[in-house]
Amino acid sequence: MIQEGYGWTLFYANNIKKYQWNSNNETGYGNIAQELQKVYPDKVSNMTQDNETYLAVTSPDNTDLLITIAQQQRQIDNLTSENQNLKSRFSELCKENKDYSWCQES
Repeated sequence: MIQEGYGWTLFYANNIKKYQWNSNNETGYGNIAQELQKVYPDKVSNMTQDNETYLAVTSPDNTDLLITIAQQQRQIDNLTSENQNLKSRFSELCKENKDYSWCQES
C-alpha cells in the first residue's frame, strides 16, 4: 500500500500543469483530470456546476508541496546518477594506481 501511495504522489507531483480557468481566466496549477483518470481513475470524480458536468481531481490541493516533492525527486535522481559516475571513475583510478592509500579496501 505504501508503494501505491508513493506512486500516486510521484505521478501527481510530476504531472503538474499550468492552466487557465474558463470561468474567469485565472491561472491555476494542478493535474488535468482527464490525464489523471487514465492512470488513477479513483482520484477523479464528476462535478456538476451550472448544469454542466466536469471531471475533477478528488484529492486535496497540495500542489506546492507536490511540486517540491517532484523537484526533490529530480535532484535525488541527478545526485544518484552523479554518485554512480564518481564511483565508476574512482574504481578506474584505483585499478590504474593500486598504491593510493584511499584505494585500499578496508
